[in-house]
Amino acid sequence: MIGDITCFWGNVPAGILMSGTPDDIKDYVKKLIDLFGDTGGLIIDGGAGIPKEARIENVVALTEAVFEYGVY
Repeated sequence: MIGDITCFWGNVPAGILMSGTPDDIKDYVKKLIDLFGDTGGLIIDGGAGIPKEARIENVVALTEAVFEYGVY
């Protein structure tokens, strides 16, 4: 209903970025994309940006998930 005029900002919680697994990240990102991705206006980011304590493999997983699930 509001996808043509609103951009959603999907935030991956800092806790998951710091202590989750790459699979946790990919699952979370996929859920966000499934919910809001077809609106054409979705930004995937960390809830408060990407914390410096984030595991690098989780940041990579976030990026990979966006390219894997976010292309329509």
